[in-house]
Amino acid sequence: MKFCNALILVFCLAIVISCSKKSDPAPSLANATISFGKSGQIVTPPSALGNSQDTHALEVYGDLMEINSLINYTSAFTIPSGVIKTTTPIVGVNVGGRVASTQQDYLVYIWSDPTYGSVAYQVSETTVSYTFELFYKATGATVWVRYLDAEEKKDKTSGFMNIYDPTYTKVGPPDISYVWTRGTNTLNFVITYLTYTKIVVNYNTQTKAGDIEAYESNVLSEKLTWDTLGHGTWTDYDTDGTTVISSGTW
Repeated sequence: MKFCNALILVFCLAIVISCSKKSDPAPSLANATISFGKSGQIVTPPSALGNSQDTHALEVYGDLMEINSLINYTSAFTIPSGVIKTTTPIVGVNVGGRVASTQQDYLVYIWSDPTYGSVAYQVSETTVSYTFELFYKATGATVWVRYLDAEEKKDKTSGFMNIYDPTYTKVGPPDISYVWTRGTNTLNFVITYLTYTKIVVNYNTQTKAGDIEAYESNVLSEKLTWDTLGHGTWTDYDTDGTTVISSGTW
C-alpha cells in the first residue's frame, strides 16, 4: 500500500505541474514516444472472458487487463511544459551507475512543487533505441530516486519497463517489470513481479486468441489458452513444472 500511495503522489505531481505554460521542445528527443500511448487498450479480450463465471476465464481476463494497465505508466512519459530543461543526465541513488556510455544524447525536464517535491523526466537515445526515465526527489531531499525506467527500439519491435518503489533508496530489482515483443499480428508480454512470479502472455492482435503461462520461481505452475470466442483450457502443474495436477475447459 505504501508503494502504491507513493506512486499515486508522484503521478499526481507530474500531472498537475505539467499542465503549466508551454516550453520550446528540443528536436528528436522531445518527439520521442513509447508504445501504447496515453489511453485506450493494448489488448482487447474476447467479451466472453469478462462475462464468464469460470474462475480460469476470469484469470485470463485479469491478466490481459494487467497488460492494459501498462498505459497508466506509459502515459507518464510526457514532456512537461513550463519547466527547467537541461541536457545534464540524472542518475538515481537507487540505480548504481545507470548512465551508459552508449547513450548519445539526453534531454531532462525538471519540475517542482514545494509541498510534494520534484519530478524529473529524462529521455535519451542510442542509434537504435530510446530510454525513458522518471525520477522523484522528496521535499528537503538531496538525491533523486528513479521510479520508472523504460527502453524501446526506435522501430517499436520490442521494449521493456521497470517500476520501482519511489520511497526505496537502495539499489534493487524492480517491483514490476514488463517486457514486450511485437511480431506479425502478435504481441508477447512477460510480466514479472518482484523477480519470482512471472506470467508470459502470447496474444494475436487479429483473432484476440492467445495463451498464458504462469511461473513461480521460474517453474511453470499453470497454462491457460483461449480462442477468438473466449472459450479456453487450463492446466495446473505440480512443483516440478511438468506433472499435471488438474486440467479442464470453459
